[in-house]
Amino acid sequence: HDAYLRDIMELQWHLEGRIRQLEHVEKQKTKLEEANAKVQRDIDYMLQYGPLLRSKRQQEVEALKECSQKEAE
Repeated sequence: HDAYLRDIMELQWHLEGRIRQLEHVEKQKTKLEEANAKVQRDIDYMLQYGPLLRSKRQQEVEALKECSQKEAE
């Protein structure tokens, strides 16, 4: 009876360890999913507004060139 009790206690100890590991992995998975969602939002933002930002930058470059030309004249 004592041997069975020790075996059962050891199995419970191993199960508790596995449960803690599983909880840790689930927390890590949640953190990764949140990080991936943020990265995806950033990607979507850049896909949506990237062309507008490039266009604005090009307009600013052109305006700077015009100002430089006028100063040179």
